[in-house]
Amino acid sequence: MELTWAKEAAGSYFATNKSGQVMATARKDGNVWLVEVANDNRVRQVGTYKLARMVAAHVLEDQRWVQVRAESLAEGDTLRFVDGEGTVTGVEPVGNNLGQLRVSYVMEDDTRYSGTFYPGSRFERLRKPEPVVRYIDEQGAQELAECEADQRAEESEEPALCGARRPDWEQEGPGRHRLPCILRAGHGGLHRDALRAEWLESEAGQVIDLHPFTAIVDVIAGTGVLISPPASEDVTLSEGGASLHDSLCADALRRLVLLGVEALEGEHGGLSLEGVTDDGRKVFSLYVSDCITTEPDFEEVAVSIEALRQAAGL
Repeated sequence: MELTWAKEAAGSYFATNKSGQVMATARKDGNVWLVEVANDNRVRQVGTYKLARMVAAHVLEDQRWVQVRAESLAEGDTLRFVDGEGTVTGVEPVGNNLGQLRVSYVMEDDTRYSGTFYPGSRFERLRKPEPVVRYIDEQGAQELAECEADQRAEESEEPALCGARRPDWEQEGPGRHRLPCILRAGHGGLHRDALRAEWLESEAGQVIDLHPFTAIVDVIAGTGVLISPPASEDVTLSEGGASLHDSLCADALRRLVLLGVEALEGEHGGLSLEGVTDDGRKVFSLYVSDCITTEPDFEEVAVSIEALRQAAGL
């Protein structure tokens, strides 16, 4: 995959593909460079910016390949070897009691090879598109043509990314406020840019940035939610003691109190938990001590809570 690298800020770079989608980022953190790649949940550490670019390119290339067993190979499959790529020209059983297979392939320079392999031997094969389930009948000719057209379009495109931007992204000048969301299209909850900065757009209420927590408050119905960072980013500060997120949550709640927003108490004296999102974010219940509507009715509160849950990604 061809990448174009650009500088976002001092010690911070991002790479885009031919379609302009952000596929990787590299930022300096002390004496190391942190590398992140789209559709990959790891953060890799390297020593130099040059290595960061090489690692990003290598990871994106690896995403194109999948390991398969020798008995899954078929004529026409593209394989990756240390010295290049090759195309399978034949797969046939040797005929012995070991079940071995003779695999023939031709390399890009037209050099032909043939080898004998045991069942279960691993090869790296170019990923194939997911098969499309097709139902064919006399009335389905048009539907079949549309299905095949959609499949060809999907095969020719990169994985669709969200691409949403902050409300102030059109302000002049460079800055992270102009970076789009790099999560998959259709994701729920918070947006995230290439520098891992997150933001939320919601029509359910006022969004309050309490980094790394986010609150959404409906000042009319007097309801609200507090969204935590993913549980995977939490660390324990002491053995058997509070975690980093516990400490940051307490600070976020103190700041909310100054705004007239408080946390609802749960059954066992802790915070009232609304639920947990697919990416591991806890969502807690809030209430506004002095909401605009003095006595909102039950239906209004129920509608507000459901809108807040959807905005939080539940």
